[in-house]
Amino acid sequence: MPRGDRAVRHFHHDGVTISVSRGGQGLLVLCPGLNSTQADLRELTGSLRHNHDVVTFDLHGHGRASAADRDADHR
Repeated sequence: MPRGDRAVRHFHHDGVTISVSRGGQGLLVLCPGLNSTQADLRELTGSLRHNHDVVTFDLHGHGRASAADRDADHR
């Protein structure tokens, strides 16, 4: 993927959708805090993506990630 490009993908599992963005070179994974989202990391990831492949994601129930299906939580 060319430097600076950003790809957003959505992964689905057990009724939960997780939004993941990725772009740059040299892999870094940034995990948001409990009350933050990948959008809160946008400025930092924008700077880091000049030299690194940065992966960010939203925890389920936050940002673009869906909340778990209540039935899936009780399996």
